[in-house]
Amino acid sequence: PGTPPYPRSLINTHGIAKQQPPALFARTDMTFDEARRVFNEEKLFDKAKWEAGLYKGPQLGHLVSAYKKYFNGGDFVGDRWRALDKGGIGSSEVAASLCLLSRDAVDEALDALEAEVVRQRQAQPGWQLTKKHEMVSPWVAGERWVTAGSWVAERKNNGLRAQLARAKLTERQRQRLDALPYGDISPDAALDALEAEVAQQQCTKPGWRIPANHVLAAPWGDPKWKAGSWVASRRRRQTGDCDLVRSSRGKMTERQRQRLDALPYGDISPDKALDALEAEVAQQQCTMPGWRIPANLTLAAPWGDSRWKAGHWVSARRCDSDQARASRSKMTTRQQERLDALPYGEAFNTDEALDALDGEVARRQQVEPEWRLARKHEMVAPWGDPKWKAGLW
Repeated sequence: PGTPPYPRSLINTHGIAKQQPPALFARTDMTFDEARRVFNEEKLFDKAKWEAGLYKGPQLGHLVSAYKKYFNGGDFVGDRWRALDKGGIGSSEVAASLCLLSRDAVDEALDALEAEVVRQRQAQPGWQLTKKHEMVSPWVAGERWVTAGSWVAERKNNGLRAQLARAKLTERQRQRLDALPYGDISPDAALDALEAEVAQQQCTKPGWRIPANHVLAAPWGDPKWKAGSWVASRRRRQTGDCDLVRSSRGKMTERQRQRLDALPYGDISPDKALDALEAEVAQQQCTMPGWRIPANLTLAAPWGDSRWKAGHWVSARRCDSDQARASRSKMTTRQQERLDALPYGEAFNTDEALDALDGEVARRQQVEPEWRLARKHEMVAPWGDPKWKAGLW
């Protein structure tokens, strides 16, 4: 007595505990009653819990499936057992029992989700549920509710499936569901926050632009909202839009797209930068023929940045580095030609400088045999600089 009809290891190996006994019956010659006894011992279901109405949600479907497949026709007592004994799935009595328990399960799910939001927001103000969110199961101790986020999504989107699922909820349940912070923020709320951030930043930094990694304290409570990433996933690319950009923009109104595109985001376009640099070169060479763009040049750019690091912009695309090559690869052939034509950096090499100095010394010493280069000496250089600081060099 008390000994299973076959070793417990055989149960685990062949899947009785996973509701797959028919093949095992054929191998062990077990009777149906013996199989029922094993299921009882493995605690796949509990009659007392059923009659007390404690089976809800996923556990309920699991239990009914097992019962209908293996135990229908058994000698059980109690209203709920009789409902299953009388007919197949779909009978009115079974449906009434399932409907009652399912409604209870919705309330339990909402209780658990509301508690999860409170818990998460203690650590991350502004936190929102996502479709992939997992959490501790409200029904089975020690297990994960891996479909928590999708449970909400299936009842909050605009599809037919969501409409059918919402129709089974009470008015109060729908109100609680709609109050859950789920998914992304609205485009208008995001754009309002971004426009306010640009205005604030440009008060102290004219020409400031939103970088891709920018984070800010959002008015809806998220202290580290990834604002730059939000813009990046919705802004058109020069080389064509990816599926994510097209999908995100497709969910916005025309007015929202206009506001988005008007935001000063990321780096300026190569053409705008080159226009500003060519204009600066022309202006400087009017008074200083041979002037070249130094690496530390800053200028007031026409897009509003009063201290645009123009020299750095050129250097980052003209030097011999992986980063420079990556930056150049994003430019058209014509843009690269314009960039290379800019007079940037030193206009001469060491040999050219020494040739020019040798010539200057020889010329001066023809008149003054003891003449020597002074630290402050300037001269007209053969590469076009009329005031090359030769002595300083």
